[in-house]
Amino acid sequence: MKKLRDKINPVPVTAGVQNSCIGKSFSLGKLTVSVEEVIAEGGFGVVFLARQGNTNKYALKRILVNNEHDLAVGTREIQFMVRSPILQLNLMDY
Repeated sequence: MKKLRDKINPVPVTAGVQNSCIGKSFSLGKLTVSVEEVIAEGGFGVVFLARQGNTNKYALKRILVNNEHDLAVGTREIQFMVRSPILQLNLMDY
């Protein structure tokens, strides 16, 4: 029965990444956040709900890199976000 369920609702490739980050704390510059749950996932990564203490909520994205092309795509995404005047209001340093 399990094999049938897996074919109907396959486990995402990033499931191990999701589970390995939930409940962990990460230091990002001067900020320390705790990962609470998965918000979204896609081909290049997973977005988590992270919280600083009981007040501030953040979206924390973990980008999966398997080769030089993926690294270039992830780097471009970060550069775009850092240069965007609208997005800079809500970005943390990386």
